[in-house]
Amino acid sequence: MFRVTRQQTFSRPILTYSALVIFVLFCFSYVIADQVKEAWSGLKDDRRPDFNHYVLSKTLPAEHIPTDDTTKRIIAVGDIHGMNQSLHSLLKKVSYDPNQDTLIHLGDIAVRSSLSNSLAVLSFMANNAILGVRGNNDHEIIQWRTWINWISLLPGGQAWLAQVDDKLFGTDEDSNFKFKKWLKQEKGNKKWLNKIPDDWKIHRKHFEIARAMSQDHYEYLASLPLILHAPEAHTYFVHAGLLAYDLKHKPSHPDQPLSHFPTLPQAHTNVSLLRSLQEKALLSDIPQNKDPWVLMNMRSIKKNGKITKSNTKGSPWAKSWNRIMDRCSGFVSLDDDLDQLPCYPSTVVYGHAAYRDLDVNRWSIGLDTGCVYERELTALVLDWKSLQSSPSSIIEADENNLKKSPSQIPYGDHGQAQIVSVQCKSS
Repeated sequence: MFRVTRQQTFSRPILTYSALVIFVLFCFSYVIADQVKEAWSGLKDDRRPDFNHYVLSKTLPAEHIPTDDTTKRIIAVGDIHGMNQSLHSLLKKVSYDPNQDTLIHLGDIAVRSSLSNSLAVLSFMANNAILGVRGNNDHEIIQWRTWINWISLLPGGQAWLAQVDDKLFGTDEDSNFKFKKWLKQEKGNKKWLNKIPDDWKIHRKHFEIARAMSQDHYEYLASLPLILHAPEAHTYFVHAGLLAYDLKHKPSHPDQPLSHFPTLPQAHTNVSLLRSLQEKALLSDIPQNKDPWVLMNMRSIKKNGKITKSNTKGSPWAKSWNRIMDRCSGFVSLDDDLDQLPCYPSTVVYGHAAYRDLDVNRWSIGLDTGCVYERELTALVLDWKSLQSSPSSIIEADENNLKKSPSQIPYGDHGQAQIVSVQCKSS
């Protein structure tokens, strides 16, 4: 007969308890691992995302350029600032045809008007994939929306944003409610305010639009480049402005892109190619033209070479641009003339400087005419006659129009363009 010994009887409970302990430890470690994983995810979520989403430049495809097609046009519009009714009045006045025309805005398309009007402008731009560039106010909206999206993913973030909504949208936008003051004084806001970058300014309208706009609006704004380059038109579209040379050196310095012929692996005499390369070098080789702050904020250049957003300190950057472009003498022998540069001129079309109103120079055109201040909203209209690379009998016959009509201006090498404006009214 099989007999159970005392040792065997004693070992059974030990095995049972051991198995139980192992099972408990396994469950505990699984829970701990889950908590550690969750905590680590929280830490990762707490890391600040890229708030800027910069796109430095894009090239306008050749099919948008009305070089030979008499039915095509480019219509560039100055700062809209949410003035939706004025925008559509201007488009009606220029007989805008979305099937033939390329519409380009110069940034700052929202803010300063009512929330509903700003959202209406955003919807029009996003739904129709309108081309344009990023303005300084657009940039703030992008930053705040990215911040809001990030906060909503953090524990307690959505609940706090709901409280903000109650305060923000529960009061009339024209009321005396001080959004910034409430944010700083309310005790429960401190945790979230600490997550706002130190160099940000809290503007109610920017935050309001960022919170209210759709995901499509956000993605549209974030996709806008700082510079839109149209090589075939020898034109740059930008919100604030560009420089023709690095201010740290003289324009004739060998490192300046307009001081020498473009470098090619073999000899080329194709002027269009050389010109295109030099225009691209102007964007890539001048440090200030790669600085987002400059491209969205510059208005003037001080005597010491520093760039400022001031309207009254220094001189307008456009003066410097036109002075350099006037020195361009083409890719020919300079005959030791130190005042000439081996380049072809190009044009900058910009906004941002409402203080200077319509600012038309030979190689720069400022289109911010203060619509939001109930002045005007202005467009530059380019057609095939704007982009003539050599003197044309048709253009010469129209030269009298340039003198008779202030809306007709010289453009590019040998072309002409049209300025069209509408009166703005707050709605």
